[in-house]
Amino acid sequence: MKTRQNLAELFARESVFSARSAVFALKARKEGKPEIARLFQALCESESVHARRYLRLLRGRIGSTRENLDEVARRVIPELKDSCRDFAAEAGVDGMKVAEEALSHSRQVAGGYVDLINHAQTDNVAAYHVCQVCGFVAENAAPLKCPVCGALQMKFKPID
Repeated sequence: MKTRQNLAELFARESVFSARSAVFALKARKEGKPEIARLFQALCESESVHARRYLRLLRGRIGSTRENLDEVARRVIPELKDSCRDFAAEAGVDGMKVAEEALSHSRQVAGGYVDLINHAQTDNVAAYHVCQVCGFVAENAAPLKCPVCGALQMKFKPID
């Protein structure tokens, strides 16, 4: 089915454009250009809307929270970890040590996602903090030092 392939490709492209726009907004803010930062943030949000819409069309519907958690734990996380492992190995062969390290960090971080899902369903997690270097997610309070990449506590972003 060509339409499903097209929707899948556009979902991926829109997701990437959204993520890039978010990074571009941060850069513009750091450069003291808030009006451009707002533009990139608007583009980020717009592309996120498109990506969500295509995802709904591809999957038919978004499941219940329980179904979504099960899908992420059962299918999405293992696929992500496998891809990161394989891509890290390829980066190592290519001599791209920085990319290999980034992919290895991503795999380590993804390895903790199932625990986060389980805790969220059984424990009262007050907050999450995300390491802005490697993506590690800490529950309740940011650690003094990231257990994955070693970044200091100040590199963690609170998620409300």
